[in-house]
Amino acid sequence: MKKNLFTLTLFIIFNLLTHAQNQNLNLLLIPDSLSIDANAIIRYDHTDIELLNSSKMIIKKKNGVTILNKYGDEDGHVYLNYDNHTKIKTGEL
Repeated sequence: MKKNLFTLTLFIIFNLLTHAQNQNLNLLLIPDSLSIDANAIIRYDHTDIELLNSSKMIIKKKNGVTILNKYGDEDGHVYLNYDNHTKIKTGEL
């Protein structure tokens, strides 16, 4: 399970790196000052909220994390909270 989640996370990050609009997420562009003593770096984080009516909304979240070492693996996982009234759908990355 953990291996599958890690693979999914890498896939999502790869897609964000190759399709992020107006975002240059090249690993070589990370300033040295950010990577000192860091395990992972959040490179991109964007949330769109669309209110459809008083009881329904759509939340779209995109993010990109650069994992620098094995201690940053946990920072690359994707977590979504939901309950019986929330639906989660996959969409375009």
